[in-house]
Amino acid sequence: MRRKLTIVAVIFLILGALMAFALLNLDSLVKRNKDYILAQAEQALGRKVAVDDIGVTLWGGIGVRLQNFALADDKAFSQKDALRAADLQVNVEFFPLLWKEVRVKRLILREPVIRVIRNKQGELNFATLGGARQEKAKKAPPGAPSAVAAPLLVSDIKVADGEIHYVDNKDGTDLRVKAIDLKVNDLGFDRSVSIELAAAVNADRQNVKIDGKVGPVPPTLDLSGAAVEGEIEVRALNITALERSLPQIKQYLPQGLGISGPVQAKATVSGTAQALTLSGVDVRAALFGADQPNFQFSGRVGPVGKRTKDLSVKGDMTLGPVTLANLKRFPPLAGTLPKDLSVEGPFSLSTQVDGTLEKLALKANLEATASDIRYGSSFRKPKGVPLVLSTDARVTTQEITLQKAGMKLHTMELTGNGAMTRGKTPTVRLTLDSSRTDLGGWENILPLLEPYNLAGDMEVHTRIQGNMSQGQLPDINGSLEFTGLRAALPQLAQPVTAQGATVTFTGQRATLAETALRVGKSDVRLAAQIERFTPLALTYRLSAPQLWVADIRKASGSTKKPEVLRDVADTGRISTKNGSLVYQGRFLSAQGTIADIDYTQLEALVSMANQVLTIESLKLRAYNGTLTGTGQYDFQKTPPRFTLNSQFRDMDVSQLFHATSSTATKHIRGGASLDLNLAGSGNEWQDIQRTLTGQGKAEVVKGALLDVNIAEGALTGLTGVPGLSVFISPTMQSKYRGVFRTQNTEFGQLKGAVKIREGKIHLDDLLITATDWGAVGKGWVTLDQTVGLQAQLVFSQQLSTDIINEVKPLRYLRDPQGRVTIPFTLAGTLPNVRPKPDVDHVARLVQRGLLEKGVEELTKGLLKTPAPPSPQTPQQEPQSPAAPQPTPPKEEKPEDKLLKGLKDIFGR
Repeated sequence: MRRKLTIVAVIFLILGALMAFALLNLDSLVKRNKDYILAQAEQALGRKVAVDDIGVTLWGGIGVRLQNFALADDKAFSQKDALRAADLQVNVEFFPLLWKEVRVKRLILREPVIRVIRNKQGELNFATLGGARQEKAKKAPPGAPSAVAAPLLVSDIKVADGEIHYVDNKDGTDLRVKAIDLKVNDLGFDRSVSIELAAAVNADRQNVKIDGKVGPVPPTLDLSGAAVEGEIEVRALNITALERSLPQIKQYLPQGLGISGPVQAKATVSGTAQALTLSGVDVRAALFGADQPNFQFSGRVGPVGKRTKDLSVKGDMTLGPVTLANLKRFPPLAGTLPKDLSVEGPFSLSTQVDGTLEKLALKANLEATASDIRYGSSFRKPKGVPLVLSTDARVTTQEITLQKAGMKLHTMELTGNGAMTRGKTPTVRLTLDSSRTDLGGWENILPLLEPYNLAGDMEVHTRIQGNMSQGQLPDINGSLEFTGLRAALPQLAQPVTAQGATVTFTGQRATLAETALRVGKSDVRLAAQIERFTPLALTYRLSAPQLWVADIRKASGSTKKPEVLRDVADTGRISTKNGSLVYQGRFLSAQGTIADIDYTQLEALVSMANQVLTIESLKLRAYNGTLTGTGQYDFQKTPPRFTLNSQFRDMDVSQLFHATSSTATKHIRGGASLDLNLAGSGNEWQDIQRTLTGQGKAEVVKGALLDVNIAEGALTGLTGVPGLSVFISPTMQSKYRGVFRTQNTEFGQLKGAVKIREGKIHLDDLLITATDWGAVGKGWVTLDQTVGLQAQLVFSQQLSTDIINEVKPLRYLRDPQGRVTIPFTLAGTLPNVRPKPDVDHVARLVQRGLLEKGVEELTKGLLKTPAPPSPQTPQQEPQSPAAPQPTPPKEEKPEDKLLKGLKDIFGR
């Protein structure tokens, strides 16, 4: 046995020696025939071939090794070499050589530089290798043996530390891939090709690894329909640089992603080059301009190709932190984000997706607590205020279904579910429920609530269903509940509080059942109903046993009595028209006190539109009379302006004056009737007084000026004698008690035209009528009862006759009708006023009488004629004169005083 083994070993040694000898001779033969071999290679390849050295190698089998190999390019593509390699080794199968057949087993390239060029017609520079043989095969007669598809059929390829420069003139590709380590097995056109690739793509170190199979690949090298399967791993891939080098990759990446950092990715690939499916995907990248990785996706995507509607996605995705400014540059979102939305600070999004763009299951969670979010001037969420949105939805081309949605904002936690159709007129079905929400702090989020300083709790439970279109809202059913509510309304001096309030929604209506409210110390009951939301139509009903004015508006401090409205009933309607608010209301109060005015039976019909309040009807009883009126209050102007048309009937004039001025005392009485048109501006009475203007007519009946006697005062003023009654007989005084035995001016009627301006009531065409006298004139009076009056006193004919009989000089003051007339003025503040006759006018009349009658005639009968002396007694003897005695002062009689006063006047 040992002998046999020895013989076999000897035989192998001999064969090995023979093979070594043959290979040495073959290597020498190859070197000697280098030019011939290269010429044959050039003929086979159809390209110029150059090498520095050529030899035979046994490494990896029998083969030829070429050092510094260069393969020229097709001149139609480039003047440079298509392939250069520091070392190229071609191994062939041994036994086929025995029957003169060459089968390339392995192609090994070390440090190759390969230039792949595709022209604008889509042809590759390597596709023309062996072009002469291919052309000869085309010209072969039918039935002749077919030529090989290519001059060299390589089974395996190995590339070490290579470089590929791929230029595609059709789509603008200019890609360089370095540090290539490639193993290709089973290369051919009739089977799948196994590929192991590691390379540096736009990097200095290897950052892409591929391990898989491709093919079969047709002789045209068109990879679009070739089957693909394998593993891909990418590390630190610069997508921005890759997009510049490989523009067609953009069609697979959504525009506006803003990939700003290196991409890490792993995936298992299957499908075809035109429809790749990626499973086991794990992608991490920096998107939307982020300086750190902020995106991760794990799952499956595919098929990726030209038909985006076939694309399906299943996996988990997280995005964040990211800013809104960068999201607005992302086309799929740019058109859906409101223009008035602004976000400062980052937010993050995590999602689970499963499906296609036409049928997608989506679970998402948005965290924006660290963001400052604003929407115009209506919404502002500061940083640190919680905002979390979550959803579990199904999205199709026809409908979006919310299986579960949630929102946490500030103190509110809101959940919902439902669906909404997609289209021009969406239909919505949505259920919303919230937990009990603290109302405190919401003014920092919703500026509209800032003036109200809300406090308390709120809870909402609603169902929304119906069409959503311009000018139409869906039906709402449910409730909005408030507990421990407190609100400071800008229109009210005191806040509104309520232990509980519930708003019930029914379709297009909302109802607030009668609810007990408290405003300061006023207890109010309010009920309201929204008949429709768009355009708004709301009605309300308010009642209060006592409504304290100080709870509604700040007290002016000028009133003596507390202002209160009792037994109040207020109903109204609020609506919108052409975008503006319209109000109509009816206000009733059985009795109360306003501005120290005690009133009863107050009724007002008011309306408001375009910030103009219209008093359509105002009625009340006060001062034992009635007031009716209409008017307008224009709040568009600053300060607001008003007009008022009023009618006062049978009002106690003393109380009316006292109401307009708290310092005024009662120095006038009577029943007043006025028709007055007023205008002014301001919010408070002090401001209104300064701007108040008006005109109309006034009448006072059965009245009196207290502590002032105009008739007697005018007569007294003629002489300076305090009291004319000393010249009037007691009989006459008794006959005219209303003139001579009273401290007041009693009259039956006072009337005239009224104008109000500059804080004064101007009286034109003034007429005062009393039983025995009258007066006409004009003047003014202020609300504090300061008077300035010019008038003419006219006595009745009977009184004139009787006075002239008593005081004859007064006959020169008669008018053509025989009535004594005395012009006078009345000035000062009641009651400190005294009539002052126009003495110049009286003097002229009397002087004219003097000329006509003389002074003696003027005084004739005025003084009593002294009695004639008594008859003398018999004459006695004259006695001696006694010593002179001092003459006692002569007492001045009233008649003398009157005469002196008249002489003083006449002497003028």
